Amino acid sequence: LSLRAGDMMVMITDGIADGASEEQNQWLGGVLEDMLRADPNIAPGLLCDKVLAAAQALPAGPKDDMTVLAARIQRAR
Repeated sequence: LSLRAGDMMVMITDGIADGASEEQNQWLGGVLEDMLRADPNIAPGLLCDKVLAAAQALPAGPKDDMTVLAARIQRAR
């Protein structure tokens, strides 16, 4: 894994990933791509809030605890 300044790292618990049904199992990648395409400079906290909201809105609903952690990589000073 190689990260550069400006990249965003997003980590999720299985509660986020498992919220989708079998046919929706690719939903998270699409949600993240859409969010980052719409606003490449989105704040990590806002991205976390939006991912949580999207997961909670899935038809299957929350089945487990949900955690999202996002960090933007910055150049060392």
